[in-house]
Amino acid sequence: MPRYVILIVAIVVVAYLSGCRTAQPSAPATPKQTTTANKLTPEPATATPLTTIVARPTFAVTADNKPLAWNGGKYTAEPTTAIEITYPAGCYTSLFQRQEGKLTELAKYQGIPQAKDKRIWVSLKPFNQDSDWFLVTGSQPISPGDASIASAVASAPEITPAEAASPVMIKPLLWRLYSIATQGGKPSTPQLGMQIEISQAPFALEMFLQKPGETSFNTFVPAGSELPEGGQLQLKVTAKRATYLGVFLCYIGKERPEKIVQIFPGDEQEKTLVICDNTSVAMPQQGAIAMEKSDAKRVIYCFPSDQPLACQGLNKWLSEKARGYAAVESLEHEEVISMHGEEGVDRVEAEYRHMRVDLQPKKK
Repeated sequence: MPRYVILIVAIVVVAYLSGCRTAQPSAPATPKQTTTANKLTPEPATATPLTTIVARPTFAVTADNKPLAWNGGKYTAEPTTAIEITYPAGCYTSLFQRQEGKLTELAKYQGIPQAKDKRIWVSLKPFNQDSDWFLVTGSQPISPGDASIASAVASAPEITPAEAASPVMIKPLLWRLYSIATQGGKPSTPQLGMQIEISQAPFALEMFLQKPGETSFNTFVPAGSELPEGGQLQLKVTAKRATYLGVFLCYIGKERPEKIVQIFPGDEQEKTLVICDNTSVAMPQQGAIAMEKSDAKRVIYCFPSDQPLACQGLNKWLSEKARGYAAVESLEHEEVISMHGEEGVDRVEAEYRHMRVDLQPKKK
């Protein structure tokens, strides 16, 4: 075969084989890679959009670091509970308090927009009345005495006298927290965020009076009832938790008590007795307390404690410090407030946590 024929055949075969390779499917493309710190890192994939976004509440409130829901619910707290309120960032803030219809702005809680949420701490101890609180936010400064704020507050219902005149003495205080948002100087309708019941004592006290000439005992509320001489008084104490308790009736003259009656425990007891949780006890445990004829003010003093207290020490404290006319009053319990030597003998002055109820409240 001539050489040129062999060369033509070879060219045709090479061309055919090249066409077969071109027709084969191509391999998948290798993902694009970038080199970072000598490591191969794939490019990030496109983020998937979130389908649900959970919005944070306007205000965050905690009690002893436990979050409370801003949904109008009711919570209970002790006077020692630490309340923390967080305002949202980026707005002017203010805090108003309403007691017995009087609206007061608490200037120290007024604030300007901040990059971070603003936190304030409110102590429950100084307050002895039901209160409504209005947490105000706005895009403009909130002027003290703003009539529009007062008008908005007026739309929130107050605690009525009928609600306040409860037969239960030393009852929990009620706080209601509202939010108001202002836009262009115009406040919104107050929105109830939560209610907090503040326990003033680990017990509830009820009174019953038998008037002269009557045969039965009826509920006695000092705020709206007369206390006739010769009447017979009975008390009912219901413990919310196990509590040692001492209860006394003081007839208080111009400067100090004229007479102190130990109601509970009985005179034969040297120390206060415990009342178990969720237990009711009648006082005195036998009979009733006769209201003697006297021009002195009559005041019931209650001394709760986690430990038994010496009744003699309580009598001594009352003889020196009991006084008349007040609403329910509460002091923190301190075993010892001062100690010093006197003629070689240590003298201890004790200040006891106590609650008091005036049987003849001062007329307004």
